[in-house]
Amino acid sequence: MDWQTAFNAVLGFVMLLAGYILRSTNRDINTLEERMSKHEKYSADTYIRRDDYRDDMAEIKAMLRTLLKKIDEKADK
Repeated sequence: MDWQTAFNAVLGFVMLLAGYILRSTNRDINTLEERMSKHEKYSADTYIRRDDYRDDMAEIKAMLRTLLKKIDEKADK
């Protein structure tokens, strides 16, 4: 066995190992992307955004103020 054949065999083995590692890493990345996508959909459906919550609370507080004014006006009569 000459040096060129040995070098080609070692290089082939190294490339095989690198290909396996890259394929495995790519598969793991794809799995993580799928899980992140599912989590993003779940969190968007399940949790409310902070600004939406603040807008809703401001609207509810305005309604309560209106109701309290009406009750106070009724009590004064």
